[in-house]
Amino acid sequence: MVLPELEEAFRCGELSASQAKEVAGAAIMDPGSLGELLGAARSEGLETLRRRCARLKAARASEQDQAERSRRIHAGRRLRTSTETDGTFRLDARLTPGAGAGPLAAVKDRADELFAEARRTGAREPSQAYLADALVELVTSPRGDGPHRPRALVHLRVDLGALRRGNTSAGELCEIAGVGPVSVTTARELLGD
Repeated sequence: MVLPELEEAFRCGELSASQAKEVAGAAIMDPGSLGELLGAARSEGLETLRRRCARLKAARASEQDQAERSRRIHAGRRLRTSTETDGTFRLDARLTPGAGAGPLAAVKDRADELFAEARRTGAREPSQAYLADALVELVTSPRGDGPHRPRALVHLRVDLGALRRGNTSAGELCEIAGVGPVSVTTARELLGD
């Protein structure tokens, strides 16, 4: 599909390659949204634009498409580790949004506690340092009886109509805050009974 307005905005330097890629991916699924997406690309940061485009694509995808996407992501799940030349340990995981939401919520919750503790003592470190410390603490503390038993709070945003119907329609949300769009099936699994 040709998107002349997008091509022109990219050629004129109004959009970066990353912005153009995000807008193109969403506009192909909903050509009528191109003007809105171009405006957003010019006024929003890249991460906000990515979330907007992901929501639009999720709203246009059928529940079957979303289920297939989830199966594909699950089949490609992995955890990789490496050590850099200076000895830095690296960890990289690829998970479905539903699988990543719980651990992310638990790490953020503990990082907030660590930040509050550090603030009381006057210590200041980057937020990513608290996240790293929280991850190590949560993974290495004894299960269930450690000083910082993981509590996972997942913020699920889903329109009631979509939840009842079993799929999203244009303009409806079904996402995990901070993670991204998920299928209504995933939302139902997270909600339980």
